[in-house]
Amino acid sequence: MVGHIPKIASIAGIRVGLDTLETLEKRFGPALRVMGGHPRGARVWRSRQTKWFIYADGFGYNDQGERVIDQFTVYTDDSTAKIPRASVPRQQLMFMNAVALGMTRHQVRYALRHKLPAPTVQGNHLIWKMKGLVRINEARSNDEGAWQADLRFPHEKLDAITVSIVYAGD
Repeated sequence: MVGHIPKIASIAGIRVGLDTLETLEKRFGPALRVMGGHPRGARVWRSRQTKWFIYADGFGYNDQGERVIDQFTVYTDDSTAKIPRASVPRQQLMFMNAVALGMTRHQVRYALRHKLPAPTVQGNHLIWKMKGLVRINEARSNDEGAWQADLRFPHEKLDAITVSIVYAGD
């Protein structure tokens, strides 16, 4: 697998559009399997350190038959469901190594002012989009992808960070 991914595609030590769910499970441990792009294909963990939830999903397969992550979300939730715990420090779950859940919109924009261009504002979301190039397996030619980072502020505090990719051919 080869590619050039934009800087918004990296979070928690993984690269959305290049790394796989299987690699993530080796790192974080077994996850709760939930409906995603495939039945029981998405994975959910809860960070031991922060209590934040981690959701990852992948649809396309690489040459090794592993699913490439096309969405990664860190979010807060009041759920009391039994979710497998993963040891993922707060710093690793920060977007661009600068933005953590619970920050205000103003704090986020200030933290990212020298790292990213101004975001698009859509309601209670700040959204960044960037292009990249990735080939997830030999059967696919190099695909141009559009990565998106979507930060959600339902009550003026950041409660979800989603990084995803959409391939041009999909």
